Amino acid sequence: CGCGLMKQSFDIAFRGLSPWSRGGWWSAVWLCVLLSVLFRVCVGTLPYSGFSQPPRYGDYEAQRHWMELAVNVPAADWYRNSTHNDLEYWGPDYPPLTMMHSWAIGKVAQWVEPDLVELHTSRGLETESSKLFMRWSVIVSDLIFWMPAVLYFVCTFFEHKSPQYQMSVFFAIVNNPGLLLIDHGHFQFNGVSLGLALGALTAILNDRHLLGSVLFVLSVCFKQMALYYAPAFFFYLLSHAVLRHPGGLVAKARRLAEIGGVVLLTFFVCFAPFLRDGETGAFAPVTGVSRVLHRVFPVARGLFEDKVANFWCTSNLIIKWRKIWSNALLFKMSTGLTLLALAPSCMHLLLRPSKRAFRLALCSCAFSFFLFSFQVHEKTILLPLLPSLTFVGAQPQPIALLSAVATFSMYPLLLRDGLVHAYVVLQLSQFWMFASLASDAQRGARISFCGGALRARMSTLVSLSVLGMFAMHAFHALTPAFPRLPHLQTVVITSSSAVFFGIAWLVTIMLQWSTDSKRKQT
Repeated sequence: CGCGLMKQSFDIAFRGLSPWSRGGWWSAVWLCVLLSVLFRVCVGTLPYSGFSQPPRYGDYEAQRHWMELAVNVPAADWYRNSTHNDLEYWGPDYPPLTMMHSWAIGKVAQWVEPDLVELHTSRGLETESSKLFMRWSVIVSDLIFWMPAVLYFVCTFFEHKSPQYQMSVFFAIVNNPGLLLIDHGHFQFNGVSLGLALGALTAILNDRHLLGSVLFVLSVCFKQMALYYAPAFFFYLLSHAVLRHPGGLVAKARRLAEIGGVVLLTFFVCFAPFLRDGETGAFAPVTGVSRVLHRVFPVARGLFEDKVANFWCTSNLIIKWRKIWSNALLFKMSTGLTLLALAPSCMHLLLRPSKRAFRLALCSCAFSFFLFSFQVHEKTILLPLLPSLTFVGAQPQPIALLSAVATFSMYPLLLRDGLVHAYVVLQLSQFWMFASLASDAQRGARISFCGGALRARMSTLVSLSVLGMFAMHAFHALTPAFPRLPHLQTVVITSSSAVFFGIAWLVTIMLQWSTDSKRKQT
């Protein structure tokens, strides 16, 4: 219904106005934003992670607890075990900007919902008013970070497209089902980090490398998983500064120093509260920063925790990695395999940089980390999905399929959270939105993302994939748990998704190496 309403609203917004009327354009933007908020409100009426499941509840309680800590405990003690900060009970495990964001929301909560952040006594609070406040904190965060970043990208990359087409792309990206279900159903703030990362990507596409560097560091300082993009950013900026920047050696060195200085300064500002020891007050930057890093990179947790659609969890069906090798050795093995997987994209980006190659490298690097790195969660599939969505205007069908499989891979998690109905509705609406984009692309000029042979068979591939996902859902829903294989249904979903992601990773590498840096790429 929301998608149909969007199309009708666009017709009303642009009726009687010239195609590039700013009044009509802004009317469409606000209609898209209002409908996107409506989607989020609807998803937010459903259960969340750990709903009524004491004593630890789930991610919802973790986010609430961080707000409680942020406003009641000094910043220097956020990552230190103390009387008022029991790290065993949802101790912070994200970088400082997440805690600063929690502090800002907690300060508002002290004014409008003080019980939500009362030290110790607020644990497990699930009143209707507190849940309403928490849900709206995610929506407002999206309005501040995620939606403006998508609009910035659309206005930059589809500048010469019609306003209607721009808003269709904007709506499709903003309301990606995976992000909606995880942030507004399960309960997290991925939109903040992804918004900052998308802002960084768009700034780089605009040749604003210093701004892009700042935004990327902020994304990393909000969620460390944004490091999935780090190799692509590093090699693209390095290549431009050294190989493509005009001038002699001094000019190139100056450019590198500017980018490096901006990166270091941004990290310094984010980590400044932890340069002093929270217990003694003495200046101890090594102790303070290492304490944060120990929490942010919990190597001791092991290779993986839950059923996730990556190489390690899938191959664990045959090779019991954790029983054969130690955690330390597995960490080295996963690091080596990840670096090997990153190498082709990084090498190409260094030698033949282009804006299209940069976006493809972001996809392949993120897939490399998701598939092969240490301690991956199912929700981090959102990281390779984000740069993939930037190709939605070129080839909607394969991007729609990738987005659907990414959401499908998280189905076991969404099932536990009680979000199945929202999952079904959003998956169907996603195909409707992307089908509209595909129709628009066929009527107008189209920029190829895939080869002609693959384009000709894409509809068949999408149809078969959708039938396959439907069959696996039916198997999951209709067959009882097997006593000797209690997780079989879940493993079928995650393993098939892992195979798909592996193919997608290889395809992005091949597409990147087929990119010609001398001709215009989009």
